[in-house]
Amino acid sequence: MNTINNKSNFGASPTGFRLTLDNGFTVSVQFGSLHFCSNKNRTDIDLRNVKSPDAEVAVWDSDGKFVTLNKCQTAIDTGKCDCVIHDDVLGHQSVSQVIDIINKFNTIND
Repeated sequence: MNTINNKSNFGASPTGFRLTLDNGFTVSVQFGSLHFCSNKNRTDIDLRNVKSPDAEVAVWDSDGKFVTLNKCQTAIDTGKCDCVIHDDVLGHQSVSQVIDIINKFNTIND
């Protein structure tokens, strides 16, 4: 079990949330009209109650550098990747996929 320290915290926006993990990685989960999810380009979203069956996920390290994620299992498994063809976000992730990404990055020592 991780020990809570000064690095970990929660953050929220009208269209998502972010978690900064004990190891310094931050996972952002967004599902608004500007994100790669089922709500993309929707104009009828009630910002008081945004819901989506999927979300866009981004991860950055403790130095604030985005971790490339798109279809890169190395990045998802280790938090590091030298690939140049990947994006900074993964779109259309299910709840289970988001949980898997959070859990994978939570186990990495930064």
